[in-house]
Amino acid sequence: MKFKKDFLATCSHPELFNNLLNSGGVPWADLRRWPDDYISAESGIPGLTYYNETEKIYNQNSGRIHRYFDYLNNEGLEIVNPYCPINEEVSYKNWAVWVAWESMMSDIIHFLES
Repeated sequence: MKFKKDFLATCSHPELFNNLLNSGGVPWADLRRWPDDYISAESGIPGLTYYNETEKIYNQNSGRIHRYFDYLNNEGLEIVNPYCPINEEVSYKNWAVWVAWESMMSDIIHFLES
């Protein structure tokens, strides 16, 4: 059985991922059982449903999110910002949180399959 603490001990950005997981409000047992059901915005993640939720997460983790984006770019994954130049601050914050969530979920799926 794979545990959240084991994922966080081996992932690239444990503080950000722990914050995202806590904000998302999805129990680890559910993520472990049905990870593909929680990978994208269409899934309806409880703590990431409304702009005010994702904006709050971004505001609390903006530095961590940008360091994660730098890490992904250095790994050869180009993060393309559809809001560049930023037309709407809230849309950018929402987009950034979802990119971080979806990337984290890919890492969780890889962790669970290994």
